[in-house]
Amino acid sequence: MKIRTNKPYVYFFFEPNIVIAREIPNKPYKNLEEFCLCPGFHYTYELEDNEDFESFNHNKNKHLEGKGYITDQESTFSMFKVMNELS
Repeated sequence: MKIRTNKPYVYFFFEPNIVIAREIPNKPYKNLEEFCLCPGFHYTYELEDNEDFESFNHNKNKHLEGKGYITDQESTFSMFKVMNELS
């Protein structure tokens, strides 16, 4: 997983072309459950073949509708830690 910030957002990249964009919270999440169930901004995107993660910006892309991805436990916990460090 690669991570990049574009405040107030964090982008998490998963091979081969998945980006999860989440808004950085004002205060740290109390626990992993709160992180997973938070109603804040979080969308999933698929990069096009010619798109680069380093230049990705969620405002220039359309998020997925009717399709989603599930992250494994280790990745979810890593995202939780990153979000709390940045809040």
